[in-house]
Amino acid sequence: MWFGMWWAELKTRDYCNEDNVLEGGNEKLIEELKDMTWLILAPNLKTLSIFGCAKMEEILSEGKLGVIGIPYPKPFLKLESLDLRLLPKLKSIYWDALPFPCLKYIFTIDCDELKKLPLNSDSAKGNLLTIEGNENWWATIEWENEATRDVFLPSFKPVVLEIAEWLILM
Repeated sequence: MWFGMWWAELKTRDYCNEDNVLEGGNEKLIEELKDMTWLILAPNLKTLSIFGCAKMEEILSEGKLGVIGIPYPKPFLKLESLDLRLLPKLKSIYWDALPFPCLKYIFTIDCDELKKLPLNSDSAKGNLLTIEGNENWWATIEWENEATRDVFLPSFKPVVLEIAEWLILM
């Protein structure tokens, strides 16, 4: 359903003509996705929005990356915006902290199993990062250490949406 919206936002030099590849008629595929490890092959990704993948457990799978043969991947170096919604089983974006030199915005709604963000005190350094989400979700985030939590605490903006407002955002 919403994967098509996500794919339309994948605007990279590598994939500029692939906007509608997964739109229409692929709702079952979208519902069954458990990870999106293939995104490691999209190094110019600037906006990543994933909506409504009910079985997605992780964005990049450590085990699958080993199979692909990329021993020390550096994903999402150009990522500016990460938008995750309606991913009830999502537990991991990435298994380790990432530098995110361009990241400015993280938005998450209904990703209650996501307890750890791939951030450390050096991530997104120099960026004015904003993290928006539900206050209850934010309270359950597990940080690498207190220094990391303290770095990102001012970045958090609570989102309280009425159902009508939430539907408009989609």
